[in-house]
Amino acid sequence: PRSTLFPYTTLFRSFGVVTVNVAASATFTVTTPNDSNDGACTASLCSLRDAVLAADSAGGASTITVPAGTYKITITPTSSDPDTGTQGDFQINNSAQVTINGAGSGSTIIDANNTDRAFDVEQGAGLTLSGMTLENGIPSQYSNGSGDGGAIYSDGALTLSGDVTLRDNSTPSSDYGGAIYTDDNQTVLSITGATFEGNVADEGGGLYLSTS
Repeated sequence: PRSTLFPYTTLFRSFGVVTVNVAASATFTVTTPNDSNDGACTASLCSLRDAVLAADSAGGASTITVPAGTYKITITPTSSDPDTGTQGDFQINNSAQVTINGAGSGSTIIDANNTDRAFDVEQGAGLTLSGMTLENGIPSQYSNGSGDGGAIYSDGALTLSGDVTLRDNSTPSSDYGGAIYTDDNQTVLSITGATFEGNVADEGGGLYLSTS
């Protein structure tokens, strides 16, 4: 069965007990607004995609700092395994627990550019966002979860921790969760002080919560 939640400002829901063994936290700082896959995140060159891929590879806990600027997804997803995170949306996988901190919702903009959603959190992984705007997301034909989740599709743990705006995201017709869709395997969903604006879906313009 499905259940639906619409826009709100504060939500916490726990879907079970999650045990995470965390080693030393890795840190990454984004240095370019360009969407590129450079093979590594270095002090001199690190795109947001580079940083997310590095955090996934490291596993465990990582923190990514994203300075003020607009970060537009320009690597269009194709049919060749979009789950790698090298194209389309930013994938959080490999049981990584990733925190991404922006400079504020009016300063750090992640623009999905109507090519895909912004983030996909896979089962066993976790994503925490603060201080940013996610906009212009719409799942591609190659996205996980069909067309659900315009800005974020989560099958793991998701936290929005203050000053996060989700605006002008959407799903294709007959799909769910214009801004956020959480799947049956979601473990934690915590949203505090987020703003939802102009998100559109067949059901759940702000959030669609799927439960088994």
